[in-house]
Amino acid sequence: MLSASAQGIFDPDNSSAQISGTRIDAQSGVQESTSDLMSRQAASGPKKPRPEHELEYPDRSQLPLKFLGQWGWGYQDVQLHVSEQPLQPLFYADTAKTVARAVTGARNRTSTRVGDVVCHRGERTGYSCAEVELVDFAPSGDLCGGACLATWVAVAGPTCKGGDSGAPVFNGTTAFGLVKGASYRGDGSCIFYFYMSTDYLPAGWSLLETPALPAAPTLGGAPLRAR
Repeated sequence: MLSASAQGIFDPDNSSAQISGTRIDAQSGVQESTSDLMSRQAASGPKKPRPEHELEYPDRSQLPLKFLGQWGWGYQDVQLHVSEQPLQPLFYADTAKTVARAVTGARNRTSTRVGDVVCHRGERTGYSCAEVELVDFAPSGDLCGGACLATWVAVAGPTCKGGDSGAPVFNGTTAFGLVKGASYRGDGSCIFYFYMSTDYLPAGWSLLETPALPAAPTLGGAPLRAR
């Protein structure tokens, strides 16, 4: 969750998937590079207003969200969808999306180490955890609207698929970032995926957190209880 003058959440653009340095339109199946896509969009004139997205709660109630903007150059890949109502710092961690987990903190890229275990909850693959392989990964090609900077964090497979983009990356209740893309073998199996760290949220926005509960006081190792 993010907070600023408006409140919003991360939500992936499910109309496409990033696969091996290309963009594949989910409706037409046409494959094109990101630079070709941007050139075509620029030539087509002003964009039409994007449709509203919806935030779905565990009880399946829904809250409309309006598209605010997107950032996708060099070291970022994020969209903002906002609500006029206050939002809670919650995210889905389980595959079935039945339990909302609170965000109590964030880990930045410089504090992330190779060998750390992180988890993600993808729309295609559900919940899984694996080890960090690189903290200075620079994807090849033009996935970042041009050359990508060496700011992406790569996480070992084997659990990733096209369509997981935008998934939360976390450990427990600590947020690490958002999935951007992945590398695949010839048979389609996942080699690794990579994510944008929470360091690189758009300017003026920050992660909305729920303060962690304080530890219960103890005396000699035994918990104290008020009467």
